Parts: sequence; structure tokens; C-alpha cells
Amino acid sequence: MRLLIFGASGATGRALVSAALAKGHMVAAFVRTPGKLAISHEHLSLLVGDVADRQAVEGAIAGHDAVLSCLGVGVPLKHDAAVIAGIGFMIEAVQRSGPARLIYLSFLGVRDSRRQLGPLLGG
Repeated sequence: MRLLIFGASGATGRALVSAALAKGHMVAAFVRTPGKLAISHEHLSLLVGDVADRQAVEGAIAGHDAVLSCLGVGVPLKHDAAVIAGIGFMIEAVQRSGPARLIYLSFLGVRDSRRQLGPLLGG
């Protein structure tokens, strides 16, 4: 399977890249800073870009069987406009041209599900 992983250079992303490669998948890692990934493998390719760049996200998604996102922010509970925009760009690109699978990992919840976290975290 040809996988595209956003947020591949973070702790969760690196673990996902390693696991996918161990299972024999072809992995494209979308990263802002390639040096942070520190994984080398014959089935791994690096796509350097910014998730806030609509064209970069759309171009990266083309030709993959599944898109996985481990995007996060450096400071817990902080909203990052670039990450929020990037997730929107991913959804739009997947809806327009595929692939059929988009997996998004969230730290605390997305949209309406945040209300279930209570007054302290639900905002």
C-alpha cells in the first residue's frame, strides 16, 4: 500500500512511519523539517512542504492509497492556524481526487467532540 503520512517527523509520526515500513508499505513522509525524521529506508520518500500550502498538500496526496495525519502542535491545547488549515486542505483533496482512506489522529477531540471533554478542556 502507498501511504502518505503528514506530521511524520513528530514522535507519533516517526512511530507510524517505522511501523508502516516494517509492514512493507511504501511510505511518503510529508515534513517541514526533513532532518527531524531521522529514518532512512528504501521504501521511504520525503516530501518537504508546509501543510498550510494548499497546492503542496494536494500535490502530495495524489497517487496514494491512504493518507494518515499525525499533525500536532508543540504546545498542548494551543490552536495552530496552519495545522487547522492543513487538515482542511487534506479533507478537500481527498474528497476531490481520493484516496478512499483518510485517518486523522487527534490529541483531544475534533469539532463537536471537544464539548465532551468538559469545561476545562472542551472550550
